[in-house]
Amino acid sequence: MGKNYEVEDEEIKVDEEPLIDYWDYYRFKWHGRVSFRGYDFKTKLLTHTSPYIKDCIEASIENINSTYENSQLKLIFINFQIHREPCPDFETILLKAPKIEVICDLNWNCS
Repeated sequence: MGKNYEVEDEEIKVDEEPLIDYWDYYRFKWHGRVSFRGYDFKTKLLTHTSPYIKDCIEASIENINSTYENSQLKLIFINFQIHREPCPDFETILLKAPKIEVICDLNWNCS
């Protein structure tokens, strides 16, 4: 972030507002490769409006890999599953994918 300096009557006033927006600030600050990994991610979404009924949908991911490099965000999910809890007898898994790969190109047009 930059600072704007103004001189008035031999006093220096400092304007603390950044010269660029916060997203552009982080984009300029992060050059090179940024990555993170996560293991055994689980989240539950309640499927009933009553807080006393515990029926839910659970999404689980065994392994998450994320990489940001050369204006490209890449997400990889290994063993992605969605199932209901409690699980009915006739149903096993609602959705199962061994690998999901998402690639986002973040090319900015700042004109």
